[in-house]
Amino acid sequence: MTDFKQDRAIYLQMAERICDEILAGKYNENLPELFRQMELLDIPIETIVKQWKEFKEKK
Repeated sequence: MTDFKQDRAIYLQMAERICDEILAGKYNENLPELFRQMELLDIPIETIVKQWKEFKEKK
């Protein structure tokens, strides 16, 4: 079970986790699995893209 911080929206925290998994290579060529997970979590693709850009800028 994931522990969520009370001061941030859960969908943003989940988007961050997904971006971490992308950076770790979890999805590689399996993008349908990624999209399915985002759909189940009700995370808009725009949120993932924003988080991805933020992580790329921090690296």
